[in-house]
Amino acid sequence: MHTSFRDRADAGRLLAGKLERYADRADVVVLALPRGGVPVADELARAPNAPIDAVAARESRELERRERVFRGDRPAPEVEGRTVLLVDDGIATGATMRAAVAALRQLGARRIVAAVPTAAPSSAATIRAEVDEFVAVITPPEFSSVGQWYDDFPQTSDDEVCAILTEARQRAAPQAAPDAQAHGRRTR
Repeated sequence: MHTSFRDRADAGRLLAGKLERYADRADVVVLALPRGGVPVADELARAPNAPIDAVAARESRELERRERVFRGDRPAPEVEGRTVLLVDDGIATGATMRAAVAALRQLGARRIVAAVPTAAPSSAATIRAEVDEFVAVITPPEFSSVGQWYDDFPQTSDDEVCAILTEARQRAAPQAAPDAQAHGRRTR
């Protein structure tokens, strides 16, 4: 059994291994809960070749501020009728994940998969009941905080999140252009 993660990228790679069935599916979008979920989701988005974005449940001004900072003028990703892999670096209480799940349900997501490296067992049970699928690398019985399961768990900065999302968009751009040209659309 896996007992800890080196860092969020290591956790994301291990989580990606549990989600291989979602690889290369056009109906899948990877959404990260800011901020710590973004480095985890970035590894996930590399594996299934899915678009990544940061989502914030509208539960506070700070989350709305983060969403504006991370997304900029780009519109929110279309989730209606799609499978959403909702990713965070872990779940302690589950409050943020639950709010995001509720928001995605309102937006018409077809299927919601909550995916985390680690979760408190009681919170995992709560979230599992609210989503279509729950995936965690570990749900250790002795859980006091998300950070206890990481060797390196610094706070993720807004600048780091923006850099990860910019790189992810650049990785996705070359793939999108040939498809658009094949359908007779012009790309800019």
